[in-house]
Amino acid sequence: MSTGGGATCLYGKKPSDFAYTATPTPTAAGADDLMDFAVMHSALLNCGFDESETTNLYELLAGLLHLGNVRIDTFITRFM
Repeated sequence: MSTGGGATCLYGKKPSDFAYTATPTPTAAGADDLMDFAVMHSALLNCGFDESETTNLYELLAGLLHLGNVRIDTFITRFM
């Protein structure tokens, strides 16, 4: 079973590398993330998404995870 190519968007990072998923316990006890991902991917295909669409979805989600790490600071300048 294919698990899609979108996982490459995360460049080997872990949940703890992202502000949105960095919690004291990033994985639930007894959870099998790889199996859960395969089930989700299969469900997307069963709903009519093709491989290209699922890859686009994974890339979008990866982008959101990366954007969650962006910090914006204010900087005020005064012109005289």
